[in-house]
Amino acid sequence: MTDLKTSITQLKNYYDYREIKCPMSLVRAKQLLRKAQPGDCFHFHTFDISLYKDLRKLQVKLNICVQLEKTDNAELIVTVTCNHELD
Repeated sequence: MTDLKTSITQLKNYYDYREIKCPMSLVRAKQLLRKAQPGDCFHFHTFDISLYKDLRKLQVKLNICVQLEKTDNAELIVTVTCNHELD
């Protein structure tokens, strides 16, 4: 498990969306996911729970796995893993 306090920004494919509100955070995340390869993992740092909820709704369509972690500062880390190449 990653220690979120010390190493979140060191994660590969880390994106800081704390200053971005939906729908722009969702638009940007979907742009990244369309270019993803099987097994790619993305970490979106946000305050907005809508990004997580919207990506959960798109799990089947985009063939992704979405997970949520909360930090001590009421921040969210939305982790998305791509299961195969997207159309």
